[in-house]
Amino acid sequence: NTDNAWMESSVYVFHDQDGTSVAKFQLHAGDDAGDVKWQDIDDSVDLYASHNKFVTAARDYVRANFA
Repeated sequence: NTDNAWMESSVYVFHDQDGTSVAKFQLHAGDDAGDVKWQDIDDSVDLYASHNKFVTAARDYVRANFA
């Protein structure tokens, strides 16, 4: 990050317990993204910048509300 440039992210949590609805969404990369896909997340996934904080927060939310 500099005084003249910064990264912005949009984060959404879609909970699909059995994979019958959200998994069917057609994903499309934005104009500044190289690719987009559904991906299982575990500790081996290398995420950009502070995106792991977003994923951790989403996981904790789902565990607290839908477990």
